[in-house]
Order: sequence, then C-alpha cells, then structure tokens
Amino acid sequence: MPYKTNPSFSKLYKLNRLFFFMKKRLKDFFKPEEKFLKTSIGIFLLGCFLGELAPDPTDAIHFYLEQYVFTNPHLPNGLMIFLKIFDWYFLTASYFLLLLILAYTLHIKKVNIVKRITIIGGVLGIGAVIGILFRFFIKI
Repeated sequence: MPYKTNPSFSKLYKLNRLFFFMKKRLKDFFKPEEKFLKTSIGIFLLGCFLGELAPDPTDAIHFYLEQYVFTNPHLPNGLMIFLKIFDWYFLTASYFLLLLILAYTLHIKKVNIVKRITIIGGVLGIGAVIGILFRFFIKI
C-alpha cells in the first residue's frame, strides 16, 4: 500500500477520508431541509428570503423619499403620513406584485426563452435606470 510507505501520502489519505466523512455527516444532517426546499412552499419561502435580500427598483424611490421628501418641513402632516405608509408597505409589495403578474404571464403564454430573458433583464434593469435618471436630473 503506497500510503504506508510515503508519509505525506498517508496524511493526505487520512485528510481525504476525514473530509469525506464530514461531508457525509453534513449531507445527512441537512437532509430534512433539502427535502423541504424541494417542495413548493420551500421554494416559495426561499424566493421570499432572496427577494428581500436583493435590492429592487423601489429602493431608489425609497431613498429619494427619505432624503428629499420626508425632510421637507413644508409638506402637510397628512401627506407625509400617507407617503410614509405607501413607502413602508405598498411600494415593495407593488413591485413584487408586478413580478408575480409578469411570471404568471410568461408561464401561461409559453413565451420562448429569448423573450423571457429580455423581459426579466428589463425588469431587473429598472432600478439602474431610475438611479441614473435620479443622478442626471437631480444634482446631489
């Protein structure tokens, strides 16, 4: 056996076996989670988690409202409260509703892959366009 004659090979062999058993143990440990994430509710919740982590186009509107509108002392209090409620609760929800309608439309109409990539890329690029227009028209 070559691992008995070569000490460095013996160490590598033992280390390889150790990683193999650790990998097997980790796989066994996360098997229930893996089964859960393959269900439709698991995919939905994972999508919700990733959707909240990723910035969306409404973040540019939120930061504009925070910096310029909410600090304006001349706005009436009722309008300020309405804008804050709209910003906190309905702005991001409306964006995800738009994504839901878009995904439903793409799924139902059986749109080909090139059109899907184009539409999804356009939706993702809206945030960058809003940011560029904001920088161009309003000098910070």
